[in-house]
Amino acid sequence: MLQALGWLGMAMNVISFQCRSYRRILLFRTLSELLFAVQYGLMGQGAGMMANLLVCLRNQTFCWCERRNYPACTPIGIFCLLFLIMVLLDWQGPLSCVILFVKECSTLAYGSRNPRSLRLLTLVASAGWLCYNGMIGSTAGVVCELFSMISIVTALLRFDLPVRGGRWLPRRSE
Repeated sequence: MLQALGWLGMAMNVISFQCRSYRRILLFRTLSELLFAVQYGLMGQGAGMMANLLVCLRNQTFCWCERRNYPACTPIGIFCLLFLIMVLLDWQGPLSCVILFVKECSTLAYGSRNPRSLRLLTLVASAGWLCYNGMIGSTAGVVCELFSMISIVTALLRFDLPVRGGRWLPRRSE
């Protein structure tokens, strides 16, 4: 059951980046984080569960802002501060710096309403998670981030860098 939650969470993660719309990306990312939160909770990993639940709240807050055309600057600041506090309370030395960088980068990514910016910033965050998972010896985490990065690059190629006249060019805003 625990492994199934992890695999399902990874699937939601990969699917999220193949969505065109900001809301659908956030929906699948929230489902992914929720599944991982449940998995961490069942494994007795309270800190991991709380971090993922905070990410779910962050993603849904950004969806709420987008639906009401409310600027995301204030929620970005609040969630960056919350992640800083969370990392300081669970300080693990240099690894905590990696976690903080990744959480702050992903908060900026999901606070952006532009799917291309979201994908690019999340690619940076995924590279950070890849390093973190490698440093702590989490093979499953490395595999998940590799799939995420492949999905992000695929989506960038599909949606954000269409071929025009035989050359890759950035898509104009629509």
